[in-house]
Amino acid sequence: MQDYFAGAQNQYGVKEYQNKSNTTDEFAYDKNGNMVKDLDRDIVTIRYNLLNLPDTVQFRNGNQINQIINRYAANGAKFSTTYLTGTLAAVLPIGAICTQSNLSGAYQRTKIYAGSIEYENEGSNSNLTIARINTPEGYISWGYGLMFYNFYLKDHLGNVRETYSARQESFYPFTGQRMQYYATGLPRSDSEDSGFQPYKYNGKEWIEAHGLDEYDYGARGMYPAIGGGFMSVDPLAEMNYSVSPYVYCNNNPVNMIDPTGMLGMASTYVNKKGEIIDHFDDGDNKVYLVSDQTNWILNGRKKDGLPIIGFEDPKVTYKKGEQYVYYPVLNSSGTIKPVTNPLDLLEIWIDKDPESLGEFLSQITADITYNLSSINNY
Repeated sequence: MQDYFAGAQNQYGVKEYQNKSNTTDEFAYDKNGNMVKDLDRDIVTIRYNLLNLPDTVQFRNGNQINQIINRYAANGAKFSTTYLTGTLAAVLPIGAICTQSNLSGAYQRTKIYAGSIEYENEGSNSNLTIARINTPEGYISWGYGLMFYNFYLKDHLGNVRETYSARQESFYPFTGQRMQYYATGLPRSDSEDSGFQPYKYNGKEWIEAHGLDEYDYGARGMYPAIGGGFMSVDPLAEMNYSVSPYVYCNNNPVNMIDPTGMLGMASTYVNKKGEIIDHFDDGDNKVYLVSDQTNWILNGRKKDGLPIIGFEDPKVTYKKGEQYVYYPVLNSSGTIKPVTNPLDLLEIWIDKDPESLGEFLSQITADITYNLSSINNY
């Protein structure tokens, strides 16, 4: 993808695809389908951990070596990232990882992710400082001895379009960043102050160090310069053989988002008669009951507080206007009975589809684990 607004390649700040290599083997993948080389981005080696997450990305820079080193928790959540910029010449066999001892003297910057708080240190300074505290509406940051409140203005896909900032003592906002994107998330060169803060397309962190230029979706990284595509296989690829394991949100970035980097999961909303009134991809596979459709629309289609009446079946296609029939009608009046505790659905599930009981229990377990982890973060 080329940036129409840039005019030419190789301009500073332009993130379009750049054909830096003319060799016959510019790209390589391992046996798990993970990209391990991309010479057009000067990536000579990528090493993955047991979860197929990149722990080391190594770049060539003339006769020097640059690296991005990631560390993860056991569940795959990123714990820290260290950016190393080499200052000395290094000679390595193709595919070899340069150890940090061989990068002595390299300039180093580290970011640590601790829930909603991000810490950083830079250069030889070993003291961590709070870089930002993320909130649902933006983040809090510090600079010039002052505290700043930063607020996002997002579009219908959750893309950060503008970032407004206000100093603590004045609360007079100013525009810190204004973003424009191509459909698959590539930042356009006519954006304003793109480097002001890194969370952009879909609200995901944009990592451009050493020319990586990817969005971090959690399970894997998305490279928008190739028209929107992931650099490794979807961990849930076996649930849908008809879609490429590298594709971004089913090749429909205008109407869909990909919250986790894995197979899209969409919430389904039904009225009291069991009619599907809405269905959209938001990383959630639950079915919700909307008792008052008018108020629900006026409140921005927020699912908070809506009772759960089931989970989506991955083998079923849910369409707006159709009848929700995966679970039977639950009472004699012909309306759906609200279920506030997902475990109450266990008996219904056994009657409907006993063979999928294990699948249901795994969904319940995952949901409970997620809620407990969320509570522990506060």
